Amino acid sequence: MLGASDVLRKRGKEGWVRKAEHERAARILDAVAPAPIVRRDWATRLLAHPRRVDKELAVTILLPLVRTHRADCERAAERLRTETDPAVKRAQQRLVRALAAARPAEL
Repeated sequence: MLGASDVLRKRGKEGWVRKAEHERAARILDAVAPAPIVRRDWATRLLAHPRRVDKELAVTILLPLVRTHRADCERAAERLRTETDPAVKRAQQRLVRALAAARPAEL
């Protein structure tokens, strides 16, 4: 998890990271395959950071947890709702869409 964050922090310039670096961070997360509680805790920490890329990475970390940790994902989506950065808004919308898509499967 730290490797994914480091990729974004080292490559980013003034909060801007190329898509290739963001995809590399996502591949690191998939390769490490951390436990759900580790994903949730790390995403919570990243959401507290002011950097846009940290918030985007937090959403990437949370997406696989939509079905199993719904309340945590809803809390994160609500927390990101007030963000004004367009990239963070898009990430928040991805999380909301994933939550909506997971809902019918539960009913």
